[in-house]
Amino acid sequence: MATAGRDPLFTQSHPLEEQQITGWTMYLFAFYYIFDLVWWRTIENKAIFLPGVYAKQLRRHALDSLGEELFVSESDAIVAWLAIAVASALFPKGSNRPLIIGNAYDLRGRAPSLFPDQGAYIQNAVFPCWAAIPASTIHNRDNSTLGSIASAVRGSIQEQTTEASIHAQARLTRDALELSGVPPLFGDANQFTIHFASVRADLAQALDFSPAIMSRRGSQGNDIWASSAGQPVYYHIKCISPNNMLARNYSLISRTSNGDYCIHGNYPPEVWKTMKTTLMRLKTATGPSSGDAETSL
Repeated sequence: MATAGRDPLFTQSHPLEEQQITGWTMYLFAFYYIFDLVWWRTIENKAIFLPGVYAKQLRRHALDSLGEELFVSESDAIVAWLAIAVASALFPKGSNRPLIIGNAYDLRGRAPSLFPDQGAYIQNAVFPCWAAIPASTIHNRDNSTLGSIASAVRGSIQEQTTEASIHAQARLTRDALELSGVPPLFGDANQFTIHFASVRADLAQALDFSPAIMSRRGSQGNDIWASSAGQPVYYHIKCISPNNMLARNYSLISRTSNGDYCIHGNYPPEVWKTMKTTLMRLKTATGPSSGDAETSL
């Protein structure tokens, strides 16, 4: 990473460089950020089990609302659904505060100039990509909102995770840290920020401990994990740092080997209440009942 942003072969600007928050607007951003810290002091850490059937329904709803041939993944649709839940719980309709969605992504495999194929890299090498959602979209919701946000998330991934964008973001990060000690921020000064990260779906299949299974007891007819014996079925993460002001409005999305999702997050109580109300309405053909979908950690 020491050479990131210094390669003469990659000199393009970052897609969001013109939207970088700089100068006096940094103070305005800090004001809103501190205001949010004070206004929503209590943050709760919980987990949601989201049946795969519902994830598919979310994706289908997003695609249908777009009305054109675009690609969004189940994860994009889940991020959009969570963003809507956060906005509807914390802000009234018609609010003038835009939303920016940060998505952490792994640099390894995306930047061969930094990580050649030879060898293994055991490190935490991530950058965020950002999807800016206008206030008019997030706070004046209709049937197209889920698809619009999911499409914006997918567009940010496609545009900002190229090798050229990685080098550009490394340059901006280096300059911003030297100037203010803060990584580059993009969007509007009064925006509300939420963060997401996804565990790669194929990691569950890559870890196979089935040779260690001595025997299988009991009937497997009602075992929803029977098809993934020996593979991880749950990914647990919990911030152990007390009173971490950065560990807020954040979700980690992981996919089980049979297509269900676990979502860990840190949000104000109002957000969890909204999510629980939504989950209690779920009527899915498979998976646990909606009453079991939301579990406090």
